[in-house]
Amino acid sequence: MNTYLIAGHAKLPQGMAARNVYDSLTITLELDVKYGVVIDADCTLATEHAGGFFAG
Repeated sequence: MNTYLIAGHAKLPQGMAARNVYDSLTITLELDVKYGVVIDADCTLATEHAGGFFAG
């Protein structure tokens, strides 16, 4: 399987609840290049529910 790992990083805006726990947000995706499918995903959001939204 030929996959890419893509990561994005951003500073959270002031006033956001997650900012009390994390100063920034990182999202990573592992993508299957041939089929354009997300193999795995993760993020550093404070809640398990929000993290599950991105991890799918």
